[in-house]
Amino acid sequence: MNRIKPIDGLRTFAIIGVVWAHIWMFFGNLPMKMEGIDINRFLAFGGIGVDLFFVISGFCMYLMHARKNVVFSKESYKQFIIKRWKRIAPAFYVAVILAAFFYFINSGVFPFKSLVYHLFFINIFNGQNILSPPFWSLSTEWHFYLILPLIFIADKLGKWVFTRIIILMSISLILRFWLFHRYNVSSGITIQGYEIWYRFIEFGFGMLAARFYIQEKNLPYFLSGYIGFIISFCIAFLGRVFMTTDFFSRFGKMDFIIRALGEPILTLGFAIMILNLVLTKSIFERIISSRPFLFIGKISYSMYLWHWPIAAWISYYIGEKMGKSVINMELAFLLTLVVTIGVAVVSYHFLEASYFKKSCTVEK
Repeated sequence: MNRIKPIDGLRTFAIIGVVWAHIWMFFGNLPMKMEGIDINRFLAFGGIGVDLFFVISGFCMYLMHARKNVVFSKESYKQFIIKRWKRIAPAFYVAVILAAFFYFINSGVFPFKSLVYHLFFINIFNGQNILSPPFWSLSTEWHFYLILPLIFIADKLGKWVFTRIIILMSISLILRFWLFHRYNVSSGITIQGYEIWYRFIEFGFGMLAARFYIQEKNLPYFLSGYIGFIISFCIAFLGRVFMTTDFFSRFGKMDFIIRALGEPILTLGFAIMILNLVLTKSIFERIISSRPFLFIGKISYSMYLWHWPIAAWISYYIGEKMGKSVINMELAFLLTLVVTIGVAVVSYHFLEASYFKKSCTVEK
């Protein structure tokens, strides 16, 4: 009942971007060049949909917590965690258990260890995600839930919340600088960045946006309307550019600074985008708040849980039977979207809808 339409619309962009990026990956990152520009690499911008989901989560969770004016206590903390578990666990557990059985069917070995790690939302510490790679984000999301209420300790009036968020975001940024300085490109070590301390800055920007929204402040003129949306998109895209090896490797010994700033700049753009859409009117706000986007946004969580095996199977079948071409890749993308939406509708109806019937809060 308290859904904010542009937020659901943004979820649609996030999940479609994730699906497209994974299809592109299954097809070997095929290029599609026009005038020397690889259009597919540009479209891969949508692959950072998880980062957008994290900013949206920070926005919605802070909004829900602050509006309730919850005084921190063991009981309030317990109720918050239970409620978040009821929100994400049922659909996630079904997806994880089915993934474990499919792994058993294909390999002959049941992945007990991996299953347990997933059920306790600590799969990012398992070292090898053999069930479904996208499941890592549920672990990070859960760790954010564990931290969020603690930010409100001994601060009933919210005087110190802003300062605490900034401090935690600063610590996250400093640790990112250290990480990329220690393990640079030449080290040959791939930095996954699944841990909450790495990702907190993304949730933090969402929380700061929610605080700005609650205070009913007006955005600066240049960040309002369609101009503001374009600016926020450009900021986010700049952050994505900072994350590409071809770009940050040009900065020599200072490349770690550029790379470490990638996700923070990206998600700053997303946070401004959210504020632009919820506080001002424009053609982008109307499009993103239209019914098709709201429908997909509503089932985006289930789409995220189920899209990987569907995308993998369809990509493999089309790639093997019809060949790996740009046209076939787009066909696989469209078919994956259609099938995933159908599965997600069923998943939402049986595994998510009951939660919303019992709750009128702004949900993840």
